[in-house]
Amino acid sequence: MRFFHYRGPARGIVFFALLSALRAAPAGGAESAAPPDPATRPDGPEMVLVPGGEFQMGDDESSDAAPVHRVRVSPFHIDKTEVTNAEYRAFCEATGHDLPEFWGMDVFRSGPDFPNHPVVGVSWGDAVEYAEWRGARLPTEAEWEYAARGGLGGARYAFGDSLRSDMYAPTGVVGDGGPSPVASFPPNGFGLHDMTGNVNEWVRDRYDPGYYALSPVEDPPGPAAGTFRVFRGAGWHTGPGCTGVAFRNALRSNWLDFNLGFRCAKSAGASAALEMEKAFADSGLGGGIRRAWEMRRAEPGAFYFDEAELKEMGDRLVTDRRPVEALEVCLLTLRLFPESAHAHAALAEAYERVGLRESAVRHYEKALELVPRLKAAREALERFEAEKESARPGL
Repeated sequence: MRFFHYRGPARGIVFFALLSALRAAPAGGAESAAPPDPATRPDGPEMVLVPGGEFQMGDDESSDAAPVHRVRVSPFHIDKTEVTNAEYRAFCEATGHDLPEFWGMDVFRSGPDFPNHPVVGVSWGDAVEYAEWRGARLPTEAEWEYAARGGLGGARYAFGDSLRSDMYAPTGVVGDGGPSPVASFPPNGFGLHDMTGNVNEWVRDRYDPGYYALSPVEDPPGPAAGTFRVFRGAGWHTGPGCTGVAFRNALRSNWLDFNLGFRCAKSAGASAALEMEKAFADSGLGGGIRRAWEMRRAEPGAFYFDEAELKEMGDRLVTDRRPVEALEVCLLTLRLFPESAHAHAALAEAYERVGLRESAVRHYEKALELVPRLKAAREALERFEAEKESARPGL
Protein backbone atom coordinates (compact mmCIF):
# COMPACT_ATOMS: atom_id res chain seq x y z
CA MET A 1 0.00 0.00 0.00
CA ARG A 2 1.36 3.42 -0.96
CA PHE A 3 0.45 6.74 0.65
CA PHE A 4 0.95 10.35 -0.27
CA HIS A 5 1.30 13.12 2.29
CA TYR A 6 -0.42 16.47 2.00
CA ARG A 7 0.60 19.51 3.97
CA GLY A 8 -1.47 22.67 3.63
CA PRO A 9 -0.38 26.07 4.92
CA ALA A 10 0.32 25.72 8.65
CA ARG A 11 -1.59 22.44 8.67
CA GLY A 12 -0.68 19.07 10.14
CA ILE A 13 0.14 16.15 7.89
CA VAL A 14 -2.86 14.37 6.42
CA PHE A 15 -2.57 10.94 4.82
CA PHE A 16 -4.17 10.10 1.51
CA ALA A 17 -4.41 6.71 -0.19
CA LEU A 18 -3.49 6.01 -3.80
CA LEU A 19 -6.85 4.86 -5.07
CA SER A 20 -5.84 2.89 -8.13
CA ALA A 21 -3.57 0.65 -6.05
CA LEU A 22 -6.22 -0.08 -3.43
CA ARG A 23 -9.58 -0.24 -5.15
CA ALA A 24 -11.15 -3.64 -4.65
CA ALA A 25 -14.48 -5.46 -4.79
CA PRO A 26 -16.17 -6.51 -1.54
CA ALA A 27 -14.40 -9.36 0.21
CA GLY A 28 -14.93 -12.79 -1.33
CA GLY A 29 -16.43 -11.35 -4.52
CA ALA A 30 -19.90 -11.55 -3.03
CA GLU A 31 -22.66 -9.45 -4.48
CA SER A 32 -23.34 -6.18 -2.69
CA ALA A 33 -26.23 -6.12 -0.27
CA ALA A 34 -29.39 -4.48 -1.57
CA PRO A 35 -29.59 -0.80 -0.62
CA PRO A 36 -32.34 0.45 1.67
CA ASP A 37 -35.53 1.40 -0.13
CA PRO A 38 -35.47 5.21 -0.52
CA ALA A 39 -39.24 5.29 -0.06
CA THR A 40 -38.89 3.81 3.43
CA ARG A 41 -35.47 5.19 4.37
CA PRO A 42 -34.95 6.47 7.92
CA ASP A 43 -34.04 10.11 8.32
CA GLY A 44 -30.49 9.14 9.18
CA PRO A 45 -29.06 8.71 12.67
CA GLU A 46 -31.12 9.55 15.71
CA MET A 47 -30.69 13.21 16.60
CA VAL A 48 -30.14 14.58 20.09
CA LEU A 49 -31.41 17.96 21.24
CA VAL A 50 -28.48 19.87 22.71
CA PRO A 51 -29.66 22.68 25.00
CA GLY A 52 -28.29 26.09 24.27
CA GLY A 53 -25.65 27.42 26.57
CA GLU A 54 -22.43 29.29 27.09
CA PHE A 55 -18.92 27.84 27.21
CA GLN A 56 -15.26 28.71 26.86
CA MET A 57 -14.26 27.70 23.33
CA GLY A 58 -10.71 26.88 22.28
CA ASP A 59 -7.42 25.99 23.94
CA ASP A 60 -4.69 28.52 24.78
CA GLU A 61 -2.07 25.77 24.61
CA SER A 62 -2.76 25.31 20.89
CA SER A 63 -1.89 28.25 18.64
CA ASP A 64 -4.56 27.14 16.17
CA ALA A 65 -7.29 27.05 18.83
CA ALA A 66 -6.34 30.22 20.72
CA PRO A 67 -7.43 32.40 22.29
CA VAL A 68 -10.00 30.77 24.52
CA HIS A 69 -13.12 32.89 24.13
CA ARG A 70 -16.68 33.03 25.39
CA VAL A 71 -19.33 31.60 23.05
CA ARG A 72 -23.06 31.16 23.47
CA VAL A 73 -24.94 28.73 21.21
CA SER A 74 -28.68 28.40 20.66
CA PRO A 75 -30.38 25.02 21.11
CA PHE A 76 -29.79 22.63 18.22
CA HIS A 77 -30.17 19.01 17.20
CA ILE A 78 -27.14 16.92 16.22
CA ASP A 79 -26.74 13.32 15.09
CA LYS A 80 -26.15 10.88 17.91
CA THR A 81 -23.55 9.11 15.74
CA GLU A 82 -21.51 9.74 12.66
CA VAL A 83 -23.30 9.09 9.34
CA THR A 84 -22.82 5.44 8.42
CA ASN A 85 -22.04 3.66 5.17
CA ALA A 86 -25.60 2.33 4.96
CA GLU A 87 -27.14 5.77 5.52
CA TYR A 88 -24.91 7.43 2.96
CA ARG A 89 -25.54 4.63 0.46
CA ALA A 90 -29.30 5.21 0.79
CA PHE A 91 -28.68 8.83 -0.21
CA CYS A 92 -26.60 7.77 -3.22
CA GLU A 93 -29.23 5.27 -4.37
CA ALA A 94 -32.03 7.83 -3.98
CA THR A 95 -30.28 10.70 -5.74
CA GLY A 96 -27.78 9.12 -8.16
CA HIS A 97 -24.89 10.68 -6.24
CA ASP A 98 -21.53 8.92 -6.55
CA LEU A 99 -20.60 6.42 -3.87
CA PRO A 100 -17.72 7.39 -1.55
CA GLU A 101 -14.23 7.37 -3.04
CA PHE A 102 -12.99 4.40 -1.00
CA TRP A 103 -16.12 2.29 -1.45
CA GLY A 104 -15.26 -1.39 -1.47
CA MET A 105 -11.97 -0.97 0.37
CA ASP A 106 -12.12 -3.21 3.40
CA VAL A 107 -9.00 -1.67 4.94
CA PHE A 108 -11.00 1.55 5.49
CA ARG A 109 -14.22 -0.29 6.48
CA SER A 110 -15.89 1.33 3.50
CA GLY A 111 -18.56 -0.49 1.53
CA PRO A 112 -21.72 -2.60 1.86
CA ASP A 113 -19.97 -5.14 4.09
CA PHE A 114 -19.60 -2.45 6.79
CA PRO A 115 -23.09 -0.89 7.02
CA ASN A 116 -22.68 0.47 10.56
CA HIS A 117 -19.19 1.92 10.21
CA PRO A 118 -18.81 5.67 9.63
CA VAL A 119 -18.73 6.73 6.00
CA VAL A 120 -15.36 8.10 4.82
CA GLY A 121 -13.99 9.33 1.50
CA VAL A 122 -16.57 12.11 1.16
CA SER A 123 -15.75 15.74 0.47
CA TRP A 124 -17.18 18.73 2.34
CA GLY A 125 -19.50 19.31 -0.62
CA ASP A 126 -20.66 15.67 -0.53
CA ALA A 127 -21.44 16.02 3.16
CA VAL A 128 -23.42 19.21 2.54
CA GLU A 129 -25.46 17.52 -0.22
CA TYR A 130 -26.28 14.57 2.03
CA ALA A 131 -27.27 16.88 4.88
CA GLU A 132 -29.55 18.94 2.63
CA TRP A 133 -31.17 15.74 1.32
CA ARG A 134 -32.02 14.92 4.93
CA GLY A 135 -33.34 18.42 5.59
CA ALA A 136 -30.37 19.17 7.81
CA ARG A 137 -26.96 20.88 7.62
CA LEU A 138 -23.45 20.49 8.96
CA PRO A 139 -22.88 21.74 12.51
CA THR A 140 -21.00 24.97 12.98
CA GLU A 141 -17.58 24.69 14.57
CA ALA A 142 -18.94 26.25 17.78
CA GLU A 143 -21.88 23.84 17.90
CA TRP A 144 -19.57 20.89 17.32
CA GLU A 145 -17.17 21.79 20.14
CA TYR A 146 -20.00 22.57 22.55
CA ALA A 147 -21.59 19.21 21.74
CA ALA A 148 -18.26 17.36 21.95
CA ARG A 149 -17.59 18.69 25.44
CA GLY A 150 -20.84 17.11 26.61
CA GLY A 151 -21.32 19.70 29.33
CA LEU A 152 -17.84 19.10 30.76
CA GLY A 153 -16.21 22.50 30.37
CA GLY A 154 -12.45 22.89 30.41
CA ALA A 155 -11.55 19.22 29.95
CA ARG A 156 -9.29 18.07 27.14
CA TYR A 157 -11.58 15.21 26.12
CA ALA A 158 -15.27 14.43 26.49
CA PHE A 159 -14.66 12.31 29.63
CA GLY A 160 -11.81 14.22 31.24
CA ASP A 161 -8.14 14.87 30.63
CA SER A 162 -6.91 11.41 29.64
CA LEU A 163 -7.70 8.94 26.85
CA ARG A 164 -8.86 5.49 27.91
CA SER A 165 -9.20 2.65 25.43
CA ASP A 166 -12.48 1.49 27.03
CA MET A 167 -14.08 4.93 26.72
CA TYR A 168 -12.98 6.27 23.33
CA ALA A 169 -13.18 4.97 19.77
CA PRO A 170 -9.85 4.39 17.97
CA THR A 171 -7.74 7.54 17.68
CA GLY A 172 -4.24 6.41 16.73
CA VAL A 173 -3.50 6.65 20.45
CA VAL A 174 -6.00 4.10 21.75
CA GLY A 175 -7.72 1.21 19.96
CA ASP A 176 -6.73 -0.84 16.95
CA GLY A 177 -6.37 0.12 13.32
CA GLY A 178 -9.43 1.22 11.37
CA PRO A 179 -12.69 2.79 12.52
CA SER A 180 -15.23 0.91 14.65
CA PRO A 181 -18.97 0.57 14.11
CA VAL A 182 -20.63 3.74 15.36
CA ALA A 183 -21.80 3.78 19.00
CA SER A 184 -19.37 1.03 19.98
CA PHE A 185 -18.16 3.20 22.87
CA PRO A 186 -20.02 5.13 25.62
CA PRO A 187 -21.75 8.42 24.81
CA ASN A 188 -20.68 11.72 26.30
CA GLY A 189 -22.74 13.87 28.64
CA PHE A 190 -25.10 14.93 25.84
CA GLY A 191 -25.63 11.34 24.69
CA LEU A 192 -23.37 11.65 21.62
CA HIS A 193 -21.02 8.89 20.49
CA ASP A 194 -17.51 9.16 19.03
CA MET A 195 -17.02 12.90 19.35
CA THR A 196 -13.42 11.90 20.11
CA GLY A 197 -12.20 9.08 17.92
CA ASN A 198 -13.40 6.87 15.07
CA VAL A 199 -13.19 9.46 12.25
CA ASN A 200 -12.68 13.19 12.00
CA GLU A 201 -15.78 15.19 11.05
CA TRP A 202 -16.41 18.01 8.59
CA VAL A 203 -18.16 21.10 10.01
CA ARG A 204 -19.75 24.03 8.22
CA ASP A 205 -17.18 26.77 8.88
CA ARG A 206 -14.44 28.11 6.69
CA TYR A 207 -10.97 28.21 8.23
CA ASP A 208 -9.17 31.36 9.31
CA PRO A 209 -6.32 31.09 11.85
CA GLY A 210 -7.20 34.49 13.31
CA TYR A 211 -10.96 34.02 13.60
CA TYR A 212 -11.01 33.15 17.29
CA ALA A 213 -9.66 36.59 18.17
CA LEU A 214 -12.63 38.21 16.38
CA SER A 215 -15.36 35.62 16.95
CA PRO A 216 -18.74 36.97 18.04
CA VAL A 217 -20.20 35.59 21.25
CA GLU A 218 -23.63 34.66 19.88
CA ASP A 219 -23.75 31.64 17.55
CA PRO A 220 -20.52 32.40 15.65
CA PRO A 221 -21.08 31.53 11.96
CA GLY A 222 -17.39 31.18 11.09
CA PRO A 223 -15.23 33.32 8.80
CA ALA A 224 -16.81 35.04 5.83
CA ALA A 225 -14.01 33.97 3.49
CA GLY A 226 -11.42 31.25 3.25
CA THR A 227 -10.25 28.47 0.94
CA PHE A 228 -10.25 25.69 3.53
CA ARG A 229 -13.10 24.08 5.47
CA VAL A 230 -12.70 23.05 9.10
CA PHE A 231 -12.89 19.50 10.34
CA ARG A 232 -13.02 18.47 14.00
CA GLY A 233 -12.65 15.53 16.31
CA ALA A 234 -10.09 12.77 16.07
CA GLY A 235 -10.00 9.66 13.93
CA TRP A 236 -8.48 6.20 13.98
CA HIS A 237 -5.48 7.53 12.03
CA THR A 238 -5.06 10.75 14.05
CA GLY A 239 -1.79 11.44 15.85
CA PRO A 240 -1.56 11.93 19.62
CA GLY A 241 -1.36 15.72 19.45
CA CYS A 242 -4.59 16.10 17.48
CA THR A 243 -7.21 14.43 19.65
CA GLY A 244 -8.60 17.05 22.07
CA VAL A 245 -12.12 18.46 21.77
CA ALA A 246 -10.68 21.92 20.99
CA PHE A 247 -8.31 20.67 18.28
CA ARG A 248 -9.11 22.02 14.81
CA ASN A 249 -7.77 21.39 11.37
CA ALA A 250 -8.82 22.19 7.81
CA LEU A 251 -8.72 20.93 4.24
CA ARG A 252 -9.92 22.09 0.86
CA SER A 253 -13.62 21.40 0.43
CA ASN A 254 -13.01 18.90 -2.38
CA TRP A 255 -10.56 16.79 -0.36
CA LEU A 256 -11.28 13.09 0.18
CA ASP A 257 -9.72 11.28 3.12
CA PHE A 258 -10.04 7.82 4.68
CA ASN A 259 -9.98 9.30 8.20
CA LEU A 260 -12.73 11.88 7.64
CA GLY A 261 -16.53 11.62 7.82
CA PHE A 262 -19.29 13.81 9.27
CA ARG A 263 -22.54 14.08 11.19
CA CYS A 264 -25.49 16.42 10.65
CA ALA A 265 -27.20 19.10 12.70
CA LYS A 266 -30.43 21.10 12.67
CA SER A 267 -31.33 24.30 14.44
CA ALA A 268 -34.00 23.81 17.09
CA GLY A 269 -37.42 25.30 16.51
CA ALA A 270 -38.95 26.85 13.40
CA SER A 271 -37.11 28.98 10.87
CA ALA A 272 -37.54 32.66 11.72
CA ALA A 273 -36.60 33.60 8.16
CA LEU A 274 -39.46 31.57 6.69
CA GLU A 275 -41.90 32.96 9.27
CA MET A 276 -40.83 36.51 8.39
CA GLU A 277 -41.17 35.88 4.69
CA LYS A 278 -44.74 34.64 5.18
CA ALA A 279 -45.54 37.71 7.26
CA PHE A 280 -44.11 40.02 4.59
CA ALA A 281 -46.35 38.35 2.01
CA ASP A 282 -49.48 38.41 4.21
CA SER A 283 -49.12 41.68 6.13
CA GLY A 284 -46.53 43.78 4.34
CA LEU A 285 -43.37 45.37 5.70
CA GLY A 286 -44.76 46.26 9.12
CA GLY A 287 -46.19 42.79 9.65
CA GLY A 288 -42.89 41.15 8.79
CA ILE A 289 -40.91 43.29 11.22
CA ARG A 290 -43.48 42.80 14.02
CA ARG A 291 -43.29 39.03 13.48
CA ALA A 292 -39.51 39.14 13.75
CA TRP A 293 -39.57 40.79 17.16
CA GLU A 294 -42.35 38.50 18.38
CA MET A 295 -40.08 35.55 17.57
CA ARG A 296 -37.14 37.17 19.31
CA ARG A 297 -39.24 37.38 22.50
CA ALA A 298 -40.46 33.77 22.23
CA GLU A 299 -39.25 30.95 24.44
CA PRO A 300 -35.66 29.79 23.69
CA GLY A 301 -35.68 27.10 21.05
CA ALA A 302 -39.08 28.05 19.59
CA PHE A 303 -37.47 29.77 16.59
CA TYR A 304 -33.98 30.07 15.23
CA PHE A 305 -32.41 32.98 13.35
CA ASP A 306 -29.91 31.69 10.82
CA GLU A 307 -27.73 34.32 9.16
CA ALA A 308 -27.50 32.43 5.87
CA GLU A 309 -31.28 31.94 5.71
CA LEU A 310 -31.89 35.62 6.42
CA LYS A 311 -29.47 36.58 3.63
CA GLU A 312 -31.23 34.22 1.21
CA MET A 313 -34.56 35.81 2.12
CA GLY A 314 -33.11 39.26 1.50
CA ASP A 315 -31.81 38.10 -1.88
CA ARG A 316 -35.26 36.80 -2.82
CA LEU A 317 -36.82 40.13 -1.86
CA VAL A 318 -34.32 41.90 -4.10
CA THR A 319 -35.15 39.54 -6.96
CA ASP A 320 -38.84 40.34 -6.40
CA ARG A 321 -37.97 44.07 -6.64
CA ARG A 322 -38.77 44.79 -3.02
CA PRO A 323 -35.61 46.67 -1.97
CA VAL A 324 -37.15 48.36 1.09
CA GLU A 325 -38.15 45.01 2.62
CA ALA A 326 -34.70 43.67 1.76
CA LEU A 327 -33.10 46.62 3.55
CA GLU A 328 -35.18 45.95 6.68
CA VAL A 329 -34.12 42.30 6.66
CA CYS A 330 -30.47 43.33 6.40
CA LEU A 331 -30.86 45.78 9.29
CA LEU A 332 -32.40 43.05 11.42
CA THR A 333 -29.65 40.61 10.45
CA LEU A 334 -26.98 43.07 11.54
CA ARG A 335 -28.70 43.60 14.90
CA LEU A 336 -28.66 39.84 15.40
CA PHE A 337 -25.09 39.34 14.13
CA PRO A 338 -23.28 42.65 14.77
CA GLU A 339 -19.77 41.24 14.28
CA SER A 340 -20.53 39.47 10.99
CA ALA A 341 -18.66 40.80 7.97
CA HIS A 342 -21.30 39.17 5.75
CA ALA A 343 -24.08 41.06 7.54
CA HIS A 344 -22.29 44.40 7.09
CA ALA A 345 -21.61 43.68 3.40
CA ALA A 346 -25.21 42.64 2.77
CA LEU A 347 -26.50 45.80 4.47
CA ALA A 348 -24.08 47.88 2.39
CA GLU A 349 -25.48 46.32 -0.80
CA ALA A 350 -29.03 47.05 0.39
CA TYR A 351 -28.17 50.70 1.12
CA GLU A 352 -26.57 50.97 -2.31
CA ARG A 353 -29.73 49.68 -3.99
CA VAL A 354 -31.86 52.42 -2.41
CA GLY A 355 -29.30 55.13 -3.22
CA LEU A 356 -27.75 55.65 0.24
CA ARG A 357 -24.13 55.62 -0.91
CA GLU A 358 -22.52 57.01 2.27
CA SER A 359 -24.20 54.39 4.43
CA ALA A 360 -23.11 51.71 1.96
CA VAL A 361 -19.48 52.86 2.15
CA ARG A 362 -19.54 52.84 5.94
CA HIS A 363 -20.69 49.23 6.11
CA TYR A 364 -18.41 48.01 3.32
CA GLU A 365 -15.52 49.50 5.29
CA LYS A 366 -16.69 47.78 8.47
CA ALA A 367 -16.93 44.46 6.60
CA LEU A 368 -13.33 44.85 5.43
CA GLU A 369 -12.22 45.77 8.93
CA LEU A 370 -13.68 42.49 10.18
CA VAL A 371 -12.44 40.39 7.24
CA PRO A 372 -9.72 42.15 5.23
CA ARG A 373 -9.89 39.53 2.48
CA LEU A 374 -13.62 39.97 1.78
CA LYS A 375 -13.55 40.37 -1.98
CA ALA A 376 -17.06 41.77 -2.54
CA ALA A 377 -16.56 44.64 -0.08
CA ARG A 378 -13.12 45.52 -1.44
CA GLU A 379 -14.34 45.54 -5.04
CA ALA A 380 -17.35 47.70 -4.14
CA LEU A 381 -15.15 50.32 -2.46
CA GLU A 382 -12.75 50.28 -5.40
CA ARG A 383 -15.70 50.79 -7.75
CA PHE A 384 -16.97 53.72 -5.69
CA GLU A 385 -13.52 55.33 -5.77
CA ALA A 386 -13.23 54.85 -9.54
CA GLU A 387 -16.65 56.43 -10.05
CA LYS A 388 -15.65 59.38 -7.87
CA GLU A 389 -12.45 59.89 -9.88
CA SER A 390 -14.23 59.73 -13.21
CA ALA A 391 -16.80 62.32 -12.05
CA ARG A 392 -14.16 64.93 -11.25
CA PRO A 393 -14.17 67.98 -13.53
CA GLY A 394 -11.61 67.88 -16.29
CA LEU A 395 -11.34 64.07 -16.35
